[in-house]
Amino acid sequence: PHSTSTPKHAVDWPLVRPSQRCLTGMPISSALFATALVCCIEGASAQSNAVLADMLSGLRDINEIAHRIARTESGSMVSLPRRKLSVRLAARALLDNVPGDFVETGTNSGGTAVLLLKTLLELDEATPKRKFWGFDSFRGLPPDEKFLRQKEEDPLIASLSVASRRVGTVGAYSASRRVFDENMKRHGVNLPDRLRVGQGWFNETLPKYKNEIGPISFLRLDGDIFTSTWDAMVHLYPQVSPGGYIYVDDYGSFAGCRLAINRYRAEHNITEVMTAECECRVPSDSGLMVCAPRQVCKHREKTGVGGVPQARLGNTRNIEFEAVWWRKRK
Repeated sequence: PHSTSTPKHAVDWPLVRPSQRCLTGMPISSALFATALVCCIEGASAQSNAVLADMLSGLRDINEIAHRIARTESGSMVSLPRRKLSVRLAARALLDNVPGDFVETGTNSGGTAVLLLKTLLELDEATPKRKFWGFDSFRGLPPDEKFLRQKEEDPLIASLSVASRRVGTVGAYSASRRVFDENMKRHGVNLPDRLRVGQGWFNETLPKYKNEIGPISFLRLDGDIFTSTWDAMVHLYPQVSPGGYIYVDDYGSFAGCRLAINRYRAEHNITEVMTAECECRVPSDSGLMVCAPRQVCKHREKTGVGGVPQARLGNTRNIEFEAVWWRKRK
């Protein structure tokens, strides 16, 4: 039982650009601001507006917040770079005063839900307080006949390569509701006035709750397959507020997820550039943080080597990513 809407064939694929971050994010003095601005200008071709906004806000250390909250032992299956990115985007939505709640589709055991609720508790100053809405079947992945009947189509991806072309299997990534609830309690975020959970298949729960959800400031998609991703976009993307943030965890790892996002964006003329979050980031010989193949990070972990000369990074086609994000046009 899934949504019956059928996407049109997409003829134009979105551009995906790599993300590159400056080394700053702390409260900025005038001297430090000048240095940081030079750093950002030098890396501007791959620099996202959200990162520059982090620096210009000056009043909150976004890097510190993301680093601290993302390291919570919440049981998340997501890599540390992607956990940090989720917290960073959630924090930006709050600091930018984007109207609406947080919504995650595909909560599993609640590893990322814990992080987003902690972000709300620390930074949300709205009245009334924003809520976190988590959706999951708690039975694993549903069947994905829609995708299996279609030919996989690759997106145009600038510079980077997708990490994999996996296809989900029925029942995979199953976590019980009891495990989710216990995780919320263990981390002190089982808040009846802030936490809402929709249990069931997305094509049934999302239409049921979307009017109650209202505007969305941060939408995090982690449904893996075509059906789950498509249902989430159909029912929730129209409610993302202008200036809101959208994060897709599986774009670079599951072929069905990638196809759903590409087709929905093409069908609805969504042209905002998606930014890919690479899994390995190292300091280059110029001092800037740059994306690198995963084997470079593994080598650094073994050897303790610091900066990596740009020439040693090789062809960027060897650099893989899984998650992407974009900001909805205001």
